[in-house]
Amino acid sequence: DHIFACESEEDLGGWVEALQRARLEMMRTMHLGSQMAKDLNHFKLEVKNRRKAAGLTEDSEGYKSVVQSKLQKVVTNGSRMHPSDWRERDMWLSKNGCLVYWSRREEKELVYYTLSDLEVAVVTPIANEESFYPWTFQVQLAERSGLEFAPGEFAAESEEMRDRWIASFQRFKKIPE
Repeated sequence: DHIFACESEEDLGGWVEALQRARLEMMRTMHLGSQMAKDLNHFKLEVKNRRKAAGLTEDSEGYKSVVQSKLQKVVTNGSRMHPSDWRERDMWLSKNGCLVYWSRREEKELVYYTLSDLEVAVVTPIANEESFYPWTFQVQLAERSGLEFAPGEFAAESEEMRDRWIASFQRFKKIPE
């Protein structure tokens, strides 16, 4: 597996486009086996480390919380069944539709998912027996430019809090036209 991170949504878009062009060029110039072609078509882009500063000076009111609590989150390439693959984070869903957290390492608020991510994301509860922590839920971002994103997995402190988080994410869901 390979993990890529970008500084901004614009950079992400540029890299996604470049990878797509490279994939198409490679497929034109090489005779690939069926498994290789299938693997390229199901390429998963890890976005768990895609962070950007919350920009509190621009729109401080928008980054205030709709729901906020400590959440456990699975580390990049981690397993939700392994206790050592979880990290506790202070997280909140902001009024402007971003999932934000406090980074101890960078000592500032960072955006984990943007409104455009969450408008088309699917948020689902995970059965307690399928995770080390009970009250786990998964945020699956929509495919973009043919690339599939690895899901984000989080655990709340209680069933009630997990349900509150899921309901809050639904507030920002884009209704298909």
